[in-house]
Amino acid sequence: MTAYIPTPTTTDLRCVDPELREFVSIFPKTVESARNAQVVVDFMRAIPPRRHENPGVTTKDVYVSAGTAELWQAPTAVRLYMPNRGCSEGPLPVVMWMHHGGFFSAGPLRLDAFCSALAVGANVIVAAPSYRQTPENPFPAPFEDVYQVLLWLTTSSRVADYSIDPTRIAVGGTSAGGTLAVGICLRYRDEHGVEATRNAVRLLLLEDAAFELRPSSYSTYHNPVNIIWNANVTRYMWDLYLPHGVDTLDHKAKGYAVPSLADNLQGLPPTMLLCAQWDDLTNDAITFGHRLLEAGVPTEIHNYRSTFHVSDKLLHDTRVSAKKRQDIIDALRFAFAQ
Repeated sequence: MTAYIPTPTTTDLRCVDPELREFVSIFPKTVESARNAQVVVDFMRAIPPRRHENPGVTTKDVYVSAGTAELWQAPTAVRLYMPNRGCSEGPLPVVMWMHHGGFFSAGPLRLDAFCSALAVGANVIVAAPSYRQTPENPFPAPFEDVYQVLLWLTTSSRVADYSIDPTRIAVGGTSAGGTLAVGICLRYRDEHGVEATRNAVRLLLLEDAAFELRPSSYSTYHNPVNIIWNANVTRYMWDLYLPHGVDTLDHKAKGYAVPSLADNLQGLPPTMLLCAQWDDLTNDAITFGHRLLEAGVPTEIHNYRSTFHVSDKLLHDTRVSAKKRQDIIDALRFAFAQ
């Protein structure tokens, strides 16, 4: 693989939302200048999680296992965010949200503020899996971890213990988590059928997600905020996730791992695509959104002006982050009211 060396981050930050500029100006250039994957992995893993306490939410860490799991499949750790005012009212809808970090870093703890806000704002339970990480655990390990959580939510009698309604589910994810979200919904459709999928999963939420194995669209080469994430890091991500290449996978698994390679998107749940203006992944996401529409999947596409990759997760309290979060909450409320 020939590495793509990104254009340096612009020094003219007027293209970035005013509330986001200081962060860009002080963020180290480790990712921007990285010439190998290990530099990126070490740097991203060194960023500490930022815990967030929300008085309206109770969190609980559980280990879940699908009834059909193979003997070698260990339970997956899941953090549940439960709104205090809602659980006493009976079973609540659940939002399964996969974290960002390129399959190799981060974790649910970095989503504390976001998941808590969703739980309170939409009156839902948020289930955030902690899936195995690359390069130690390439595909299909992360994928299998989150898929068994979806199976647990839809088939286990234990979900009643947590006031979860297994007939009202949303599946979403940020960055690599969005990639996983598409894949598990495709597999669920293939194994359970279109009707069962749409009866259970009411909404698919894909935020700043990676869809294309080798990005080469306009946004790949015209992203002035390369300091957070860039096309070269995206390629490192795929190389760590698929170290033996995608051609070693069978036909269906290719689409589960890399959404752009799925040849049939029909029957997926209604989908909301959320993109950042300055992100090498944006144009490929919009192209994927067009494919969803052509496949008959109800799809809405949002592009948030003056934002960059996962900026709302890094800076939770800005106005543009709050707007994006409210758009997700509104979509959840609409989906679960049907």
